[in-house]
Amino acid sequence: MPDPVILLSIPALREKDVLRMPNLRELTGGGEIAELVPSFPCVTCPVQANMTTGKLPRDHGVVANGFYWRDKRRVEMWTSPNDCIERPQLWDIL
Repeated sequence: MPDPVILLSIPALREKDVLRMPNLRELTGGGEIAELVPSFPCVTCPVQANMTTGKLPRDHGVVANGFYWRDKRRVEMWTSPNDCIERPQLWDIL
């Protein structure tokens, strides 16, 4: 069975912070911690879409934390952008 992968997206969490959190330190023990180099715009939804697609906002289409749905004539903030992501995500590929 392949090794499990856990992706935690915790804004502003640094490796030195993990070292001070016993439960999280135990969860990550023996694994790897990668530093994220954010893209522009550096807000939650686009950066999370970057991580799950491996693409930049210009390629996956998520450019903000809010969306204007033209067909509904409605603005939504902090909705799940899965409907807006225009590229396959990790779980689609796997």
